Amino acid sequence: ALVAEEARGVELERFERAQALFPSPRLHFNIAQTLNELGRPLEALDHYERFLRDVKPEESPALRQRAQEQVFWLQGAIAQVEVQCSVLDAQVTIDGKPAGLTPLEQPIRLMPGPHAVVVSKVGYEQQIIEIALRAGESVTKRFRLPTEEEGATTRRAVQRAEEARRAAEERLRQADEAARRRREHARWRLRTSGWIVGSVGAASLLTAAVLGGLAVGE
Repeated sequence: ALVAEEARGVELERFERAQALFPSPRLHFNIAQTLNELGRPLEALDHYERFLRDVKPEESPALRQRAQEQVFWLQGAIAQVEVQCSVLDAQVTIDGKPAGLTPLEQPIRLMPGPHAVVVSKVGYEQQIIEIALRAGESVTKRFRLPTEEEGATTRRAVQRAEEARRAAEERLRQADEAARRRREHARWRLRTSGWIVGSVGAASLLTAAVLGGLAVGE
């Protein structure tokens, strides 16, 4: 398998050199086939589409049919995301690789799985989202880039809201603590009252017993 892959890699280099020296629309088909065999569907799909676009239907009907079939299957095996942005000429980066400036001419093709999309421009707050794409899925992600001043204002507002939330939680905690202390104090008073009543009762019984003893003696 490794030898076959190396052979395909050599073949791909040969096709690419030939395309650079003597550009031919038909070579796109050969390049696409080799890329597909090497497990590089995104690049293969691009070359299949270039072959279909540049070669007339009557020139190679059999190859066009095969290319069209491959395009159909590859489109179902990959995913794509359309990036829309509120700001012109913002840099779009996907998984650390530049994808172009907004507005992008077409959706970005990606392999299925997780991806990180970053949109940035000088003077604006950078926006980052993480997406998980499935094979054949096509999604649209919209980005609003606030200015740095807007971002700073938003952060201050969020900070004030967080401080207010913490202060409210602290007030509730203090109120709960005060209520707990009042309940404990009330229970202590009840216990103390019980002790006093018990003591008074015991003293009364003792007094009655003494008086009763005296009466019997007399």
